[in-house]
Amino acid sequence: MSIQTNFSEENWDLISNVPQLVGLACATSANSGIFGTMKESMASVQGMMEGVKLFEGNELIAAIAPKPGSFSETKDKAMKQKEWVMAKVKGNIQKPEEMLELAKNEAVNAVSAVAECCSEEDVTDYKNYLVSIAEKVAASAKEGGFLGFGGTQISEGEIAFIEDLKASLGV
Repeated sequence: MSIQTNFSEENWDLISNVPQLVGLACATSANSGIFGTMKESMASVQGMMEGVKLFEGNELIAAIAPKPGSFSETKDKAMKQKEWVMAKVKGNIQKPEEMLELAKNEAVNAVSAVAECCSEEDVTDYKNYLVSIAEKVAASAKEGGFLGFGGTQISEGEIAFIEDLKASLGV
């Protein structure tokens, strides 16, 4: 039996889609340019996949993370995540700050949903999983440079988002 069955459909959608929302929010917290944005998008997916190794044995994270080698299943999951995120963002987000606030609030809601049905260890792992995705995205591309020269590896906006996320989740 899958861990997914422990949750309502609405809560599972929230729990499984918030990691992508957190990655997107971190990416929007600073202007990385076209190539930087592409790197950050890839880093978000990589961060989600790396969660299986970082939190080895955590059934919840294993159920959420994209599976390498299963292209059609991963593609379907990615499309559903994108639709969920776009539905949350569409009409609600006018400024980058609103995106950051949405991601933080949805992350808090997702952690609450996990806490209803999972162990304390699963809750802690899930919180750290979300933070690790944001950190992976933040470190993936420089901000403020020109054609890859100059700039900073992790921007003040990314640091502020990660610190705010940590504080909100109690990490």
